[in-house]
Order: sequence, then C-alpha cells, then structure tokens
Amino acid sequence: MDKSVIFRLSVNADGLDFNTAKVASNEANDVIGTATVTDTLPAGWVFTDIVPGEEYLIFEGNTGSSSSSVAAASTTPEASVSGLTADFNTAGQATFAFAQLDKPYVILVKARPTGATLDGYFDGNKTTPITNNLNLQASHWSPGASRSQQVSIKSEILKKSYTGPTSGTLNWSVVYNPNELGTTGESIADTLPLGLDLRTDAMGKLLLNDGNGDSYITAKELTLQPNGTLADGSDVPLVLGTNLFYNNATRELLFKIPDHSKAYRLNYLTDITGEMGGVVNHASLTAGNAGASEQQINYAISSADSSATLMRGGWLEVTKTDGLTSAPLPGAEFTLFAMDGSTVIRKAISGANGKLKMKAIPNGDYVLRETAAPSGGYTLEGIDHTVHVDTSGSTVVTTIDGKTGSGVNELTVANYMNNTTGKLVISKTVAGNDGDLTKHFDFAVNFTGAPGVYNYTGTGGAASGTIASGGTVSLAHGQGIIIAGLPADATYKVTETNYANDGYKTASVGAEGVIAADQTQTAVFVNTKDKPGNLIISKTVTGNDGDLAQLFDFTVTLSSPGVYNYTGSGGAANGTITSGGKIALAGGQSITISGLPASTTYSVVENDYAAIGYVTTKTGDTGTIVTNDFQSADFVNARDDWFGSLKISKTVTGNAGDKTKKFEFTVTLSAPGVYNYSGSGGAGDGTIKSGDTILLSDGQSITIEGLAKNTTYTVTEASYAADGYVTTKTGDTGAIVGGQEQSSEFVNTKNVWYAPSQGSLTINKTVTGNAGDRGKKFNFKVVLDGTNATYEYSGSGGNGTIQSGGTLTLAHGQSVTIAGLPAGTSYTVSEEDYAADGYVTTSTGSTGTIQVDATQIADFVNNKESQEPEQPGNGGDGGDNGGDDGDNSHNGGNGSSGGSTDTPSGGSTDSPSGGSTDTDSGNGGTDGNSGSADNGSQQGAGSGTPKTGDNSHKQAGQIGLIFFGAALVVLIYANNAARRRSKTGKRQ
Repeated sequence: MDKSVIFRLSVNADGLDFNTAKVASNEANDVIGTATVTDTLPAGWVFTDIVPGEEYLIFEGNTGSSSSSVAAASTTPEASVSGLTADFNTAGQATFAFAQLDKPYVILVKARPTGATLDGYFDGNKTTPITNNLNLQASHWSPGASRSQQVSIKSEILKKSYTGPTSGTLNWSVVYNPNELGTTGESIADTLPLGLDLRTDAMGKLLLNDGNGDSYITAKELTLQPNGTLADGSDVPLVLGTNLFYNNATRELLFKIPDHSKAYRLNYLTDITGEMGGVVNHASLTAGNAGASEQQINYAISSADSSATLMRGGWLEVTKTDGLTSAPLPGAEFTLFAMDGSTVIRKAISGANGKLKMKAIPNGDYVLRETAAPSGGYTLEGIDHTVHVDTSGSTVVTTIDGKTGSGVNELTVANYMNNTTGKLVISKTVAGNDGDLTKHFDFAVNFTGAPGVYNYTGTGGAASGTIASGGTVSLAHGQGIIIAGLPADATYKVTETNYANDGYKTASVGAEGVIAADQTQTAVFVNTKDKPGNLIISKTVTGNDGDLAQLFDFTVTLSSPGVYNYTGSGGAANGTITSGGKIALAGGQSITISGLPASTTYSVVENDYAAIGYVTTKTGDTGTIVTNDFQSADFVNARDDWFGSLKISKTVTGNAGDKTKKFEFTVTLSAPGVYNYSGSGGAGDGTIKSGDTILLSDGQSITIEGLAKNTTYTVTEASYAADGYVTTKTGDTGAIVGGQEQSSEFVNTKNVWYAPSQGSLTINKTVTGNAGDRGKKFNFKVVLDGTNATYEYSGSGGNGTIQSGGTLTLAHGQSVTIAGLPAGTSYTVSEEDYAADGYVTTSTGSTGTIQVDATQIADFVNNKESQEPEQPGNGGDGGDNGGDDGDNSHNGGNGSSGGSTDTPSGGSTDSPSGGSTDTDSGNGGTDGNSGSADNGSQQGAGSGTPKTGDNSHKQAGQIGLIFFGAALVVLIYANNAARRRSKTGKRQ
C-alpha cells in the first residue's frame, strides 16, 4: 500500500480565453493574459508520479458547468497541451503555466506524506486536519483566484465498542490496527470498572468458554483492505498465562499482540454486576511507539441489566449500619475473595442506603470481607464471612456464614467508631482420632463492664445471633462466633462444660481476658479424644530348668484411673484390673489390657525370682499408651542348670548278706517341699520331703528329682550292726549342683565265718495288709533233721541259742540267722496258724538243706486285710520290759508315732540263760502299734530246752546268765579252734 492521495485540480471551469478576455477592473482594458496555476501541498507532503514516468495527467474539460468543478470530457488524458509547461522542482509545490488558456482542464496530481509526517498522523488514536491550497493567477490579473481543500486524517490504532446480546451482559470488541505503517504495540490492556465482570470460576481463574463450545473470550487476526476496511483472518489461540492474562485485583485484562505489525480484534463477554448508573470501560495499548493509544467507552446500566444478572449466578446483599445508631453507612467497600483469601472475585461499595450487591457469582465457596471502612472514623468490621453459591439446582442458592431459612444471602454489618469497642472470638476445635466432629460443646460467656446485648457472627456453620453476659453458645468442630461491639476494657470469661466423662481432654488459650479497643481477643478451645490403646504383658520362660507351669506375679501401675478389662491368652484367664492390681502368668501366657486412654503412662513390675534361679530380662516394662496401638511389656525368665537330683543306692555284700532285706534311710533336705523320686532295681516311685524315710534292698535305688541347686542333704541309714552288717557310705551329705546328679551310696556287708562244712539259716518276718499288726509277735518252730546240737542265732529278732524243735518269735521286719549248721542238714521252719486272727500266711524257703558256706532264707509273710479303712494309730506303745533281771536299758524301745515308715522293731532281747543283751531301741511301726519284744528264755520243764518268748522268773534268769556265760566261752573257744584248723588245712 503506497499511502498516497490523488488531488484533482479543476482549472478554468468557465472556459474563458485568457488571451481575449478583458480584465474588468483594469483601466487599461487589458486582456487577462498568460495564466499560472500553483498547487501547494500540506507541510510534510511530497509529489510522486501519478503513473510511472508521469508527474501529472491533464484532461480537457467540458464548459458550461454550473460548479467550480470541471468535468473531464474524456477519460483519456491529453498527450500534450499547447503552451503548457509544468514545474515540480519546488518541494511540495507544482506550477502549471498556460501560454494560451482558452479551455477548461482537469489536472490530476499524486502526493503523499513523508514517513515522518505519516508516523505523526498514526502514532495514536487522533484526527489530524490537513489543507491543500490551489492558486490561479494571470499576467494582468494579479489577485487571481485561490481555493483550499481541508482533509481530516483519522487514526484509530485502538478501537473499542460493545454490543448487548442479552440483558445483563455486554460483548466487547477491541481492535488493534497499526495501518501497516510500522506503528507497534505489545499488548492490549482493558480495565473493567466495578459493575462489569469477566466470568471466572470460584478460585478467580478466568474462563475462556462455558465448556460446551460457547466462547467467552476470542481473538482474531485482521487483514487491512485497500479501501481501509479490516477483514477477519484466522483465530488466535488464547492461552492463560501465555498470551492472555487477568489481574483480579486491578481488574485488568491483558492480551499480548502476536505480531505488532498486524491488526487484531479481541472479543470478550462481561456480566453487568453493578446497580443502575453509568460505568466506563477503558482500553489502552501498552508499550511500543503507540503507547498513548487509549479509548474509553461509557455504558449506562439499566434496570433490566441489573435484574437479568441476578438470574445467572449467585448474588448477595450487604447492609452497612452504624453500630450504635443503626443508621445506614455509605462508602463501605466489600470484596469477595476466593477461598485463598487473596484472589479477588467481586468488589462493591455501599450506596447512600448502606446497601451493596454482588452478582453473577460463580458456583463455589468464597470469603467476604470489608476492605474499606466508611469515612468518618469508623473501624473495619474485621470479620471474614463465608459465602457459598450453589448453581446445581433449578434455583441458584447463595448463603452467607452457613445460614438457613430466609435471607440467607443477606448480611447486615455494623461499624463502630475508632477506639470504642473490640471483639471476642470463641472457636472450637476437636482433635484426635476418636473425636466426634459433629458433637456440639456448650460454652457459658460472662462479661464484666459489658451490660448490653451484643451481636455475634457464626463461622464454620455456626449460627449468628445475640448474647448477653451469662449467655451460652454451642459449637462443633471448626465452628466459632465473633462477638462485636464489646466495650473497651470490659472483661470476659468463657467456660466450657466438662466433657472428661466422654473421653475428651480440653485445652484452652485466652479463655478469659480484657477487651481492647479496635482489637480482637480470641478464646480457643481444643477438645482432644483419641482411640484408646492396649497393653500386652507377656511371660516367657526359657532355660533347661525353666518351669513352664510356674506362675509369676506382676504389679501393674497406670496413671489413668478406672477399671480396665483384659483378655488372657495361652491359658491365662480374662479379668479386670485397676492401677496397682496384680496378675499371675506362667510361661507362654499373656494378657492384653484394652481401653487404656492414650498418653496413659504405665509400669509393670515382676516379683523377684532370683532366689529360685531365674534371671529376668524385660522390655517395655514402662512406657506410654499410644492411641489405637499396642504397647508390649515382655518379661523373659531364664533358668539353666538350676535343678539337680540325688540318687540313693543300696548294695548288700558278704557271704551272709540278705539281698532281699529292706534297709531304711532317712533323707534330710534344707529345702522345703515335696519331691518326686523314681525307683530302680525294683524300688517303687513316690514322693518325699525332708525327714521322710525310704526302704531299699540290694541293687535298688531311688533318684529324687527337682532339687534346687545349693540344697543341702543328709542321707542317714538306720543301724544294722545288730544284724551283723557293716555299713560303708559315700556322698551321704552334700549340696545339690544344678544340672547334675549327686550320688549317695550305701554298702552293707555281712560275713559269717563258718566252720568247714557249715552253713546258716535266716528266718524273715513280714506283716502286710491294712489290718496287719506290725507289732505282733509270731511264733516259729525250727526242726533240724539229724542233729540235736545247740546253735547260736542273732539278728533284729534277738540273739540266743536254739535246738531242733525249738521256737522263735518275730514281729514285722525282724529276722534271725542261725549260724554253724552242718552242711546237708535238712530243715523245716513252721509258723503257728494265725488264721483265726485273720492272717493269711505265705512262705518261701521254709524247708531246705543247709549248704556249705551259704545262707538259706526262709521268708514268712502274714497278710491281714480289713473291710474298714485302717485308722491311724497312736504312737507305739513300746515294748514290755525285758527279763526281770535286766536293767532298764533292756526294756523295749518305745514305738514311733503312727504313720512312720516300717522298720525293725524290738528293743532288747533276753538270752536263753536269762542274761540280757542291749540293743538299740526300735522304731515304731507304720500302724503306730509296733514296739519291741522281750525275747526271754525259760528253762523248759519237759524238754529241758528254752522256748523263745517264754518269760522266766528272776532266779531262773540268774542261773541262765551263768550258764550262758560258760557256754559262750566254750563256743568262742571252739570257733577259734575250728578257724585255726581251717587255716592250717589251707596252708597245707
């Protein structure tokens, strides 16, 4: 585009012949003469060829025109005009000289402004007037004639306009047109007035469309046409934050021009949100060399606009009043923010009636705040109100501060004068993982120095209302109230009801204080309720001597009072416990105490079991309960090699040792308790405690288990010296070593020196059955075939001499051995019949033959059973007196108390001659009746031989003693002689 103008010059429209026409005012009556036409361009303009190589075109015109404009007779320019010369040498001036001007002519010249001049015309939105001057003079017509043509050059780089597609909205158009003149601009900035709002979401983000294909903001590239009009080109994609920006606070919409040399049009839709009246919308071009380009458009908001806007989004109304007089207050500014509290969505200022409205609010949640107080010394309200807009239904619903009922989108706000009042905020927070966020908590509010009734605003869904001193409010989690207009220096106290029984712990800050002028006091209440926690107490027993069945005692201390349930596992029982309570657990058992309040401190203490060998390790024995979790107090008791055992064994040796004989042992322990023992070699199993006795025969033993280490023991065997036994022992005293077996061994040796070809006979007596009288004496007759000699006998049944046919008496557990019997002698031992007394007699070895250097055994067992349980007897009565001539030491020993272990009874035995031999006192029988018997001797009247068991008179006893002494000397001598012969024979 060449940016030039063609000027049309009309010359001699009347068709005069300047060479013949007279100048009317000339006294000389001269002709007009040679004519000169001068065209002077506006300043800054230059001529240019109208067609290549031609500075002008001239056309012959028609005469007779009634106007000053000449009409060309032909569209074909004249090749030349006689006598015409043209001069373009003077800048901005063209001169045409006619030597013979006798016709009308049209001259076309082309001109354009210089670059600098053109830039001046289009450096902003403006109109520049320019003038082109044309002058005609003749040689004798000096004044001549002049004409001028004024032209206005209008520059609209930025042009703004609007259309109203529907009531309540305006569609704005801003056109940027640099006219291809090199004028540049970076951005189009459009500042919206209060009352006109772009469409945004609830967070203030600019919306480019409705999401269904209808655009709110568009941009197009335009093309400049030769006739100066602009044609639509391609769409410009708009990207927020890249080429399109909106500042909610300044309300400025900014479009970045893609190519500064091209023309563009920006279209956007606004809602009319103001009340009736005028608004002014400003658009400007920023930066570049057209920075001064600006255009403003006025728009008068109609009643229809105002009403229509109410139908398309949320709206609210605020009434501003004086807190003391209730008079309306104009000039208060309120701002609707997004929930971030800083992004501006709407602004409005209260009018003369104290009211303001905000309209076309998008669906969502907002904060409403007074941002400028009315003039006259008023303080800001200082309260953030919540606004919720719901456009999902058929009717748009707007609520302020969660109100319900009528007027939910209306708010009355009172302002107070500076330095007169303050505010009190009461807020409630429910914390913890078990707090009820819907539960309402009650508060009592008391004032001193504030006698009035005061408005309060609910927040977080709490209702608004009024309150006086002593009034109450109820708040749930996240709710609060703001009491406004409280007199400065008044005191307050806020008291919450106690909810400890519901499991809440309450903490408060600022619950009482003093109201300060133009300030806000805050009373914050936090109620915390956590799910309870649990405490597990477990017991583990380890080690090779750990007792899994043993119960261990624990004491549990809790910082929180109350009774708590616990459940047992591993065999532990369920129950309840309070602080200081005790429990008992065995290995593998545990309890879980449930329902313990969070933050409860606990301590679990186990009794000390070191004395019985346990080493205790523990973890978590003290701590703090954590909500909805389990704490563990674990106790491990280890015991290794703590228990040992004691083995008591019996061995009988010697040629006369009775391997079936039972020997009695008394076991003394330093540790109390009853212990199991296991028998071996035919000995039975059983239990034993310190002081008890056991019976063992040859090859038998018992092992006492479970004796704690360091337990001392003593094993004492009864004396069997009277039976001819010599006892040797090892380990009869000592201390138990953990994990080891101690051994207490007893060897009883009995040897009888026999003459050559001699043997012996032992007679044993045993009483059994629950009715057997273990103190009763039983009579035996001994028959020796082929010998009438007298033989010595000895044993626990007494000492004496006997011949074939002689008798003996034996009680339970007693025995005698007849020594020196010739080998090959047949013997018969018979017991009297005690069937009438209820006894059943069994015997083994009652008949036989004496063997060389051996002892034959004759065992007699008398059993007596009763249908009635045997009653425990009193202590044994003790044996009767011995022979009359014996001293008191010859008396039978008293029986031990009833229930003692069977042992040989009988204290002293009288010899056949009437003399007595001392023996140890006997032990009582198990039935409490056994004692010792006197084995007296009486001269037989018929046979001349003593009968064992007979009592003698004192005199007979004395004679017998003398006889016995003499016989004893003879026997000893004979025995020694026999031994000498035996030794001599062996040496030979």
